[in-house]
Amino acid sequence: MKCNVLNLTYFIIGWLWCVMWGINGYTFFALIGAITLISFQLYFNKSVLIYTKDLILMFFITLSGIILEMILMQTQLISYENHWLFPPLYIICLYPLFSLLCNQTLEQIMKNKLFSFCLGFLIAPISYFVVYWLSGLNFYYPLYVTWILIGSLFGTYFYLISYLKNVIDKAAAKTWKEKDNKDELKFFYDGSCPICKRGVCVLKEAKPNNELKFIDITSKEEFSKNRGTLEYGTAMTAMHAMDNEGNKFVALDAFAKAYARSNFYVFATILNIPFLRPILDPMYRLFAKHRLFLTGRSKK
Repeated sequence: MKCNVLNLTYFIIGWLWCVMWGINGYTFFALIGAITLISFQLYFNKSVLIYTKDLILMFFITLSGIILEMILMQTQLISYENHWLFPPLYIICLYPLFSLLCNQTLEQIMKNKLFSFCLGFLIAPISYFVVYWLSGLNFYYPLYVTWILIGSLFGTYFYLISYLKNVIDKAAAKTWKEKDNKDELKFFYDGSCPICKRGVCVLKEAKPNNELKFIDITSKEEFSKNRGTLEYGTAMTAMHAMDNEGNKFVALDAFAKAYARSNFYVFATILNIPFLRPILDPMYRLFAKHRLFLTGRSKK
């Protein structure tokens, strides 16, 4: 409860700081204040799990917030002075502050999509009306129409954030389950690939738990001793991991497990987010398919 009150207080202070400095043309001071408050909250966050979810949610909310502001501007629902495409920087600063609020003070509300929509519809327009009364932006439509339109947009936006937060929570839970897994996991990599080898070196330097074993498939003795039912040709097509029961994990699944056991929790959680898989998996497989050429081991 105490942490939630502090989190809400930081958001209110951050909102007032950014808006008051930004409206008066002191964008630099608005930015410094926002960065200070965000960094302060992240630094003193005692939970690594919450810290991981904060960073990922912050990225998505800030990016989507910029897009939403651009929609509001291009549909002429609102206009900021001297800005016709991108919103002012002090407005952008409000979104990472808001993401911390979603992941902490509003966490219980954001778990319910209906409550999230109502919160966005009723509360979000107030911010714009306050900035309007402070002469920080202009409306093109009557105030009641503007409220309904902005409220509907932000209600939908909060609904999507609720969905996003639940997805990130599940992905983080999967990462933490793997982090605490005490069973042995073998991670097979191509030791002749400089990029692969460098990636494994980074994982080793992170001091992974003792149950994570790195197997170089180009070492015949090491590979034959640990491969189980994994064939060399198959192992060369993509990164593989195998648990002590012989279950195989390929490509992003293998990376996610290795990252979770090597303290790279943000990367592991990102790889566990389902809607990112259709983007990341083809990118990795394209690299894996052509890595011999890219690393100078094939003329094709």
